[in-house]
Amino acid sequence: AMTLGSIPFFGAGGFMQQSNANFFYDATNNRLGLGTTTPAAKLDVTNSSSGGTADQLYLSNDASATSSASRLSFRTKDLVNATSTSAITGLLTQNWGGGAGNLIFSTLRSGLLTEAARFMDTGFLGLGTTTPAKTLSVQGDAIISGTLTTGNLIATSSTITLSGLGTDMLTALNSSGNLVATSTP
Repeated sequence: AMTLGSIPFFGAGGFMQQSNANFFYDATNNRLGLGTTTPAAKLDVTNSSSGGTADQLYLSNDASATSSASRLSFRTKDLVNATSTSAITGLLTQNWGGGAGNLIFSTLRSGLLTEAARFMDTGFLGLGTTTPAKTLSVQGDAIISGTLTTGNLIATSSTITLSGLGTDMLTALNSSGNLVATSTP
C-alpha cells in the first residue's frame, strides 16, 4: 500500500514502488521533497554529506562549444507576464585543456537582463565590466563607507601614487600642489 505523500514510480523489474525518503510530496503545504519527507519550501533538495560538499542540483547545457552557458533565472510577474528580474549564469569560456568558466550575475535594467558582475576563472571579480583585469575591477564610481586599506595606492587622472611610505608617514600637499609623503606635519 502506498503511503500518504508517496510519489509512485516504476523501479527495477517494472514494478511500481515508492521511496518517501528520496521523493515525497507534502499535499498540505504544496511542497516537493527530494531527500526529505519534510520539505520546507516549494522544492526542498536535501542531502546528508557530513564534512563535505554535495552536489545538490545540476543545470546543464549539453552543447560543448565555447560560450555555451546554463542560467538560473529569477522571475516575477509584472503587469501582464512573468519577467526575468535577475539571473546567475555559468559560462563555458574554454572547452579544451581542462576547461574554464565564468560566473555571471545579471539584473533587470531598462527592461533588459544586463550583466552586473562577473567572476572570471582567474578569480578576478568585475563590477560593471565583463573583462576584469585585476582581483577587483570596478568600471564606474564607488562609494566606500568605512576604511579603505591599501598597500600601495595609484590613482590616475590627477595622479596620486603612494607606495612604501614606511611607518609614521603623513601625506601633505607640497608647494606645487602635489600630494607627497612626509615624516613631519
